[in-house]
Amino acid sequence: MENHAGDLSSEIHQSILEELEDAAREGDNDKIYILIRKDPYLLDRIDAISFVDTPMHISASYDNASFTMEMMRLKPSFARKQNPDGFTPMHLALKNWRTRILHRLIEADTQLVRVKGKEGRTLLHCAVERDDQSRSIDIINYVLLACPQAIEDVTIYQDNVLHIAVKRGKYDVFQWLVKWILNNWESSQELKKQILNGKNGEGNTVLHIAALKNAPEIVEALIKCGIDANTKNLKGETALDISKRQDYSLLNGNSEVRSMLSMVTNAYSSSESTENQMMLMMIMMKI
Repeated sequence: MENHAGDLSSEIHQSILEELEDAAREGDNDKIYILIRKDPYLLDRIDAISFVDTPMHISASYDNASFTMEMMRLKPSFARKQNPDGFTPMHLALKNWRTRILHRLIEADTQLVRVKGKEGRTLLHCAVERDDQSRSIDIINYVLLACPQAIEDVTIYQDNVLHIAVKRGKYDVFQWLVKWILNNWESSQELKKQILNGKNGEGNTVLHIAALKNAPEIVEALIKCGIDANTKNLKGETALDISKRQDYSLLNGNSEVRSMLSMVTNAYSSSESTENQMMLMMIMMKI
């Protein structure tokens, strides 16, 4: 917790803040009330600061579950407050793989998973980006079980979870997310289209990004889902256009990606062509 002259340090002694920080690291719940007795407005003074590492941020980072939940009970607003780096307590818990804290917080308030931090990233967006895809999938599954609507959230760049997964090369996470969407939104075709065909701030769908990343397994999966291969981004490019301007002699997978996109684009644009329709069916069967 930072020393903000004119806010905290001018009203309460710095030693009280340091004691509260130590209590958060150690998980000392009793110390909270000792310090509140010294200054009944202690938590209110902290909460008055727009961006600050609250005691809840600290305890969540140190995996002190009971302290974190007590602090949330005393000052619920701390759970949604961002620190100077743009992280909420939940974001920090994920950053440090504090799964127990995440579960407790989500159980207490499922809507916390939709609270946005730096650049509009929710817990789900951040989980998709993590390197350990197996652990990420466990957390993603828990989040979506608690709040399925979280799949609809986008960042300030208008990236949804699929955009992020492909951009970061998290293909295991991507495949899991696609299966989840197909299995859980079977009765809502409109919502499925919204995610699968969703455009980011540059007008790119997930298929555009897969073409740019030369990811044939992602392109195949998206074709199977029925993504619109003729969608154009803000530059007027389709995924095939992007693939064509790549140097396929230097990039593995480009030839395969280009071939699939060419067949699918031709099949969709020439519905009366039996040959093209057969090629599309062959792609589907291959998957």
